[in-house]
Amino acid sequence: MVLLALQVHPGAPLTVVALLAAGASILLLRLPEPREPESAGPPSGPMAATLLTGWPVYLTSAASMSMLATAELVLPALLEERHIAVGWAGPLLAGFALAGAAGAFCYGLRTWPGSVRTQSLVFLVVTSGCLGLVTVLPGVTGIAAGLLLTGVFQAGVMVARMLSLRERLPQHAHAAAYSVMYAVGGVGYSLAASLSAVVLDLANASVAILGGVTVTLLITGVSALAERRRLVPRIRQPGRAMGPH
Repeated sequence: MVLLALQVHPGAPLTVVALLAAGASILLLRLPEPREPESAGPPSGPMAATLLTGWPVYLTSAASMSMLATAELVLPALLEERHIAVGWAGPLLAGFALAGAAGAFCYGLRTWPGSVRTQSLVFLVVTSGCLGLVTVLPGVTGIAAGLLLTGVFQAGVMVARMLSLRERLPQHAHAAAYSVMYAVGGVGYSLAASLSAVVLDLANASVAILGGVTVTLLITGVSALAERRRLVPRIRQPGRAMGPH
C-alpha cells in the first residue's frame, strides 16, 4: 500500500481497499445461513442486558485498537521527523503484522498463568511499553525493534480478549458480543486517529505516540478497575452460617 501511494497515486491504496471490501461483501452474501445451535439453552435475560455485562472486555478492544491506530498512522510522521525515507513505513508495518501472527502462534502453544482477563490486561500494559520504545530507540533498527515487540504482544491482547468475552457471556450471545466488541474497537481506533492528528498539529510525532500510549493505559486502567469491582463482591460473599453443635 505504501508503494502504491508513493509510486502510483496517493489515492491508489484507498481504491484497492474499496475494491477488496466490495469483493468481500459479495462473498459474504454467498455464504450459507448458519445452523441453529444445538441445545444452546434458553436465554437468561434480555440480550441488551447480557451484552452490557461484557463492557470491561469491550474497553480492552478499544484500548488495543487505539494503540494500533497510533502505531499505523503516526509512523510516517515519525520517519519524516527523523529524516528517514517514508517508504520504510511499508516494510515496518509488514514486520509489525508478521510479528502479530507469530505472537498469536506462540500464545497458543502453551497455557499461560492467570485468567484470560488478567492476561489481556497485562499484555495491554506490556504492549503500550513496547510502543513507547519507538519514541526513544534510534534509527530504523530501533523503530523496527519497538514495532516487532508491539506486534508480538498485541496478538496476545487480541486472542485473550476474545477468550475472555467467550468465557464471560453465554453461548447464545457470543455472535452479538463479538460484533459489539469490534464496533467499540472501531470507535477506539477513530478516537486515537483524531487525537493523533490534533497532537501532530501541536507537537511532534513522538509526543503523539506517547499520547496514544497514555490513552491506552487509561482505558486499560478503567477496565481493570471494573473487573476488580466485579470480583470483590464474590470474594466478600458470606459463607454458610454454622449452626450450634
